[in-house]
Amino acid sequence: MKRAVFCLLFAVSLPLKGELIEVSFEAGDGGFVEADFYDADSKVAVVLAHGKVFDKNSWKKVADSLERAKISALAINFRGYGLSVGIKEELYHDITGAVDFLKRKNVDCIAVVGASMGAIALKDYLASIPGKIDAAIFLSPPFSEAITTEIPKLIVFGKDEPIASRIESVYENSSSPKEVLKLNTDKHAQHIFKTSQGDNIVKSIINFVKTICSR
Repeated sequence: MKRAVFCLLFAVSLPLKGELIEVSFEAGDGGFVEADFYDADSKVAVVLAHGKVFDKNSWKKVADSLERAKISALAINFRGYGLSVGIKEELYHDITGAVDFLKRKNVDCIAVVGASMGAIALKDYLASIPGKIDAAIFLSPPFSEAITTEIPKLIVFGKDEPIASRIESVYENSSSPKEVLKLNTDKHAQHIFKTSQGDNIVKSIINFVKTICSR
């Protein structure tokens, strides 16, 4: 009888598909990354890399939408946020760990969304470790250098945000294949999700990822 009760308790404690699962894994430099994994039981997944004034919890609404679209989502905490810590300063090592985590989950097609600070980390990741992901989505990238990776890129920004002209130049000078989404807002990066344009971004990300991963 005791054995039967133990087996029942163990069974109900296991996370079900579609639930948020708190996970952790090693960063590319040997650091520690905590993350929320929204498991859609899919071969397609998106890493969500937050901006400076946000953390992994800020992605919940976006991750829920991805999951409903049958796309798994992995929202990470960069080093210095929550329990995540790093050996080196560069944030891109945390994206390295996230991608490796998804590879171990046998995900076939991986995209990364980087918002503001996360976009910088994504650019650095692509420059340091090319060829590991299938698509890159830059949300209000605050840098001025062109993105030269050969994978498909989507650049999203508010057309009235303070650095809009700089982002426009980044898009124009970046290599193909590339797409751009200009939104009617003056908000920056993840702050756009709080506006009426939020659903538009999510739908665009879903459509972009599904198009790339269906090839």
